[in-house]
Amino acid sequence: MSITDINKAARTPGSQHGFTLLEVVSVLLIIGILSAVVITRASMSLDVTMVAEAEALKAQLRYAQRRAMTSGDPWGINISGNSYSMFYYDGNRNTVSMPGATDTSRNLGSLGISVTGAIVSFDSWGRPCTGDSGTSPRTSDLTLTVSKGSVSRTITVTKNTGFIP
Repeated sequence: MSITDINKAARTPGSQHGFTLLEVVSVLLIIGILSAVVITRASMSLDVTMVAEAEALKAQLRYAQRRAMTSGDPWGINISGNSYSMFYYDGNRNTVSMPGATDTSRNLGSLGISVTGAIVSFDSWGRPCTGDSGTSPRTSDLTLTVSKGSVSRTITVTKNTGFIP
């Protein structure tokens, strides 16, 4: 088949060469959808490690709250800079290993993650308190911020109830 035969076949009405309008529109639509997905994924500035560590801190806070309610002693988390540790209070602050860990503190500095510093303790009712003795319930919600670079995640401990959404 020569070039002139191809040109002649392309111009002949009813020929089977070329693409239909439906095929062209379908391909463009698929390319558009794939482009939108790729651009959205690439522009997400969410750091998975930071989000996972924020969720882990929330789980540790809930665990300390549960231990305070079941033991009757104040339990809490001491957060300072880029690390945190769990404790219970019986006149002295006693640091304990966190569930699933062998160490008594979790250092986030090696991951480039920082947490706003605070002492979060819970009384036997599960209410968040100021200080480590668990004797003064908080009068306002406590907000902790876990951040890595310009991305941050907020953890709120609700006053009176200790609810951590």
